[in-house]
Amino acid sequence: LISPIGNKINVYDLANNTSYTMPVEAPRDILRLAISPDGSLLIAVTEDGRAVVINFRRRVILGRFNFRDKVTCLAFSPNGKYFAVAVKHQVKIYSCPKVYKEFHPFLLYNKLWQHNAPVTAFDWSSDSEYLATTAKDGALRVFIVRKKKSHPMIIGGANIPCGVFFSLDNSQLFVVSKTGSVLIASMVEKHKWKIVSKHKLGITDEGVKSCAYDKERQHIILGYTNGVFNIYDVGPLARGANIHSLSITQTKISSIALNKSGEWLAFGCPDRGQLLVWEWQSETYVMKQQGHYHEMNASSFSPDGQLIATAGDDNKLKIWNTHSGFCFVTFTEHTAPVTAVQFSPKQGSQVVVSASMDGSVRAFDLLRYRNFRTLTAATPCQFSCLSIDPSGDIIAAGTADSFEICVWSMQTGKMIEQLTGHTSTISGLAFNPSSSILASVSLDHYFILWDVFEGKPSREAFNFNSDLFAVSYSPDGKEVCSSGLDVFFLFCDFFCGFFFFFFYFFIFFFFFFFFFFFFFFFFFFFFF
Repeated sequence: LISPIGNKINVYDLANNTSYTMPVEAPRDILRLAISPDGSLLIAVTEDGRAVVINFRRRVILGRFNFRDKVTCLAFSPNGKYFAVAVKHQVKIYSCPKVYKEFHPFLLYNKLWQHNAPVTAFDWSSDSEYLATTAKDGALRVFIVRKKKSHPMIIGGANIPCGVFFSLDNSQLFVVSKTGSVLIASMVEKHKWKIVSKHKLGITDEGVKSCAYDKERQHIILGYTNGVFNIYDVGPLARGANIHSLSITQTKISSIALNKSGEWLAFGCPDRGQLLVWEWQSETYVMKQQGHYHEMNASSFSPDGQLIATAGDDNKLKIWNTHSGFCFVTFTEHTAPVTAVQFSPKQGSQVVVSASMDGSVRAFDLLRYRNFRTLTAATPCQFSCLSIDPSGDIIAAGTADSFEICVWSMQTGKMIEQLTGHTSTISGLAFNPSSSILASVSLDHYFILWDVFEGKPSREAFNFNSDLFAVSYSPDGKEVCSSGLDVFFLFCDFFCGFFFFFFYFFIFFFFFFFFFFFFFFFFFFFFF
């Protein structure tokens, strides 16, 4: 299963439960995908009409092209010789590119101009001789690809078509409108078509957002704006019978795809970031993945590199497997955006801790998938960052409103200390891997070092001329790095800093006394 994610392309192996991201990056978000019948070429088109031709097996880019406008439809011909592109009210047919790099891989073969409105859908016949197109003006046209001729049929301007499909033997055409009705056209003679019947699929008032057609079984799958999909049998014995229905999400289903056997149905729901694969005969999920449907705020690798934890504005914490690329657990205990996440250094990949704007820091057990510890401050506040000490027992979290750092014990769940000193939102925290020093940065331009294990916290503050956003120690704890609004990275080596301080201090006084005694003896011998 191939799916675009932003300007990247993900490939999912449903049989082996693995996935990978192709090493290809488009200039904008990818809107359309088409793969050749033999699986060797993949064409990806962005939302502004820029196309990329990819050798799918080798995962390399073969060429680029700009259609200069939004592409509404894209598909290869069944014989693999051509591919068609719908741009506004015209359809362009190109010769299929080669699997190796060419100077100009996009060679125009034919151009179809007969529509008076933007094209909404098209479909190739199984012999690649005909191309059926529909547009917003309600017109259905069947083109002879070699001769540029078409047979127009007006199916009604009120019902905007959203899909058109040839039957397996090319003797019938099925046109699906956004109101859920299906028009059936038959070939009465060579190159002549006629509408023979019309059927209303279902009784729902929800609009059809996407559709697909299984030519082997003669099933039409409709995806609605309310997250429901229906499977209808449009064969000659059961015209429009509903054989399967399921609600899979609360938002619109924007795309539907079928596998070769027609047993697995893939659904894409961009509003919630959902990608679902449903086996309709056994009524089971083959794959059910959902990313963060709002901005992602933080991520963290587990110490062994096997897992990734992500936190987002959708109040969710997700755990991903780095080998398969799938999310296997989602925690929904937070009631506000999750701002920070980190794995416990001592427990490895078994404990993950998150901080949220709801005023809580939660620790989750990845063996039993439960929230076993909830830490809160004495007064309500919003947490913006967190850090865990190397022993895994001390948790520190910075606030965005009270400008203080709260320190707890993981074992007891009690607050140990509240560190005050910043005058703005605390944006980053980091424990030294080899000592008890905690580094904090804030939007008040201050970088502060704390010793949280002393009876009275001592601090060393450094003032900079820019807002600071993040801080991190090197693995040996000798260096610390901080980044700020001016897009700079500050590296500090404290051991070398003290060494050079005393070194230059010694050099300064050496030369001072040397010149002092030199001038003293010079003037003494000169005058006396």
